[in-house]
Order: sequence, then structure tokens, then C-alpha cells
Amino acid sequence: MKIILLLITISGIYFSYSFAGVYKYVAPDGSVTYSMEKKNSNYETIIKKTDYKTLIKENRKKNINKYSKQIEKADKLKLPLIITKIKTSQPNIVNGVDVDIDFLSTSDLPLKYVLFEVIPYNAVQDIVSSEINGKTTAYLKGTGPYYRGDTNRYNHWANTWYNPTIVCAALVSVVVIFLDETKKVYINNALKDLFLNQKISISCPKPMER
Repeated sequence: MKIILLLITISGIYFSYSFAGVYKYVAPDGSVTYSMEKKNSNYETIIKKTDYKTLIKENRKKNINKYSKQIEKADKLKLPLIITKIKTSQPNIVNGVDVDIDFLSTSDLPLKYVLFEVIPYNAVQDIVSSEINGKTTAYLKGTGPYYRGDTNRYNHWANTWYNPTIVCAALVSVVVIFLDETKKVYINNALKDLFLNQKISISCPKPMER
């Protein structure tokens, strides 16, 4: 489905808005940038119909180039994905704490689901539980399909726990289910491999490391 819904001018800046809610900018040098937000820039847009599938493929190529070194390591270890972020939010007004987990698919076989098992910690690195339902372990699910070069589109789980003392979360396990229904389970050292020694950790830092 090829479509452009609307063309708007703001302060001499032109942008095209696709049905997926993505703004496309083409710079004078021909480089293309996509954003979910309107950008205050001097970019000029070349107006042409944008195919959403083409956009996704271009984003995959961009991700593969950006994470080329990590993907090379992942291929050697035969990893289906790389985890690039795990983060908890500040407690909200009702003490709800959100969890964000970002990953990049490095698998030639598309991923159907990615399941994360996470536990929360307080500032002195004790495991804590939710004050509403008493749960400690949370099971979070990412739904694909995720092809090689895809990042997870839904990376935010709101109000995973309700506890104002939570400062971080640790991964206990990751289960990857492929489109052919085969699966891989990552725990302990195998789980650490998914981080590829980046500046993020499988677990919360010790209190003195904050």
C-alpha cells in the first residue's frame, strides 16, 4: 500500500506524513532520516510516495550498519538477538514502575516471540516485590515477527510493579521463540552473551558502583 496522506509547511520546512505516522526528511546531500516527531531542521523533503515495507527494510539496513560489529560477534556466537537496553522508570504517582527493554534481531530465522523474565531491586540491591499484588518476578512478552535487523517495536511495559523503592531490574532469563515454533532459552552465562559485553549489565550495579 503506497500512500502519502498529507503535506504540511511549517516555517519553510516540508515533510511528508505516512499512514504509519513517520516523518521522512531528505537532506540536501540526499541522506534520508525518519522520525516519529516533526524536526525543526533545514531539511528539504523530496516528495514521493513512501511504501511502509520499504521504510522497514531501509531501517533494517540502517540498524545492521549501526550495529555491524555487535552483529558480527552475535553471528559467531549464533545469537538470535542483542539486548541494547534494560531500564526501569522512576515510580509514578501511584508508585508504578515501568520497564523498557530494547533488542536487535540478529537471526536469519524470524523471531515470533521474545519472553523476558525480570526481577526488581532496590538501592541496596535487595530483591523487592510489588506492593499491590505481591509479585516479584515479572514475565514480559515481545510480539514479532522480528526479522534480521529489526528492533523491537513495543519495548515498554507500564506499571510492571508498584513499589517506590525500585531502582533497577535484572534479567533472569530470555526465551526466544522462532516462527517455526522452535525455541532457545538463555540463562546464566548464556544470558550474559546476549549483552555482548556492552556498557549495560545483566544485573543491577552494586550500591558502591552507583
